[in-house]
Amino acid sequence: MAVIAVGGDLNSMDKKQLRELVLRIRGDIRWHRDQRGDDRCWLDDIKLYENLPGYINPYSQRVPPKVEFLRLCGVFQSNRQVPGEHVTHTESAQPRNADEDLDAMDKETLILEVNKLRNGIHTHLEKGEKRGYADDAALYALLPERTKAITRLPPELLQNCARFCALKLDEHPPRIHEW
Repeated sequence: MAVIAVGGDLNSMDKKQLRELVLRIRGDIRWHRDQRGDDRCWLDDIKLYENLPGYINPYSQRVPPKVEFLRLCGVFQSNRQVPGEHVTHTESAQPRNADEDLDAMDKETLILEVNKLRNGIHTHLEKGEKRGYADDAALYALLPERTKAITRLPPELLQNCARFCALKLDEHPPRIHEW
């Protein structure tokens, strides 16, 4: 696996800073994994990608116009749900000690972990609009815990996206993650 440019010098960080960086990135991957129903959205990916040094968020000022927003919702719905997945009330719970592996890592191993996580996020990003549920699963497999993500999307997702657009995008399009 090729290591992407990590931006900044990880070697200049101390062990505590590296551990905190790993925890932050893992936390964002877990957040992405644990979104449910209408909370799952193509915008969730952008929150992940913001962990990549040099990533330029195309929606940093405003979300796209309604037509493009809804197109991206449709692509998300068609690509990101496991076929035949049914409603379940099981949560993807993070074990209490999910990150205890970090305690035994030295500085070099923590740097490798940061790079592994960032490479996984970068691979996810590079899939573009063809990104599917298998790409999400590969991302979640980078976490030390092995919990199954619940990827079910509600059948009314596109209707709810359209309702969201009518409420949020018509007057003053918000910045990403503002709503």
